[in-house]
Amino acid sequence: NVLLGQLDAVMKTWPTPVVNAPRAIKNCARSTCYKLLKDIAGVIVPQTKRVRVQDNWEMDFPVTLRPIDTHGGEGLQRINDVTELANYYATVPAEIYHVAKYVDYQSPDGYYRKLRIALIDGVPFICHMAISAHWNVHYRTAGMETSLHKRVEEQRMMEQFDQDFSIRFNDQLAAVARALQLDYVIVDCAQSRCGRLLVFEVDSRGIIHAADPQHIYPYKPAVMQKAFDAFQALLLRKHASSSSM
Repeated sequence: NVLLGQLDAVMKTWPTPVVNAPRAIKNCARSTCYKLLKDIAGVIVPQTKRVRVQDNWEMDFPVTLRPIDTHGGEGLQRINDVTELANYYATVPAEIYHVAKYVDYQSPDGYYRKLRIALIDGVPFICHMAISAHWNVHYRTAGMETSLHKRVEEQRMMEQFDQDFSIRFNDQLAAVARALQLDYVIVDCAQSRCGRLLVFEVDSRGIIHAADPQHIYPYKPAVMQKAFDAFQALLLRKHASSSSM
């Protein structure tokens, strides 16, 4: 936050446009994101708080806990009662944790599905969909490369995204983009059991790529090229606005 504040002060006299204003990057913080998105119709974003071991927090079980400043599911666990909470504190020591309300998003077939969407200049682009039997879904551990039926479903989601998911959640994704005020931001999300857009995390540094083996994921390059083209167009638009100043 200190560095972002310093950069924001510099931006007041910076001679050229930038991608992602420093002040808006702060919107990706878990607690700030919750405040910005919680009142958007059709969106669920779990309330997140910073807590210490000695704190009493008002949040019903189940919850998820993780040490602050961790990513990729490191230290993340679902806690169902006070006994599990005590065990967690003992086995995952940290000075400060993030606690969040757990929202069940299991599909009727028993799997969990999490999408990574890039909002580029306010427009959503699908980057992957991970399918896992475990609630803590991450693409690298979901076993996508060993499961043909998972990849077939991901291919269908990616190729039909603009005609399906993006349309169904058009208003919600547009509202999220407006609230975050970022030129480029990654949204990790799912469809909740009640049919709403469940937002897990937003990140201005989220990675998107087309580096997966093409013989396993032949459908990805063409879909990902749409996002790459959109980002290039964003840069060209920024450059054009700089040239006209």
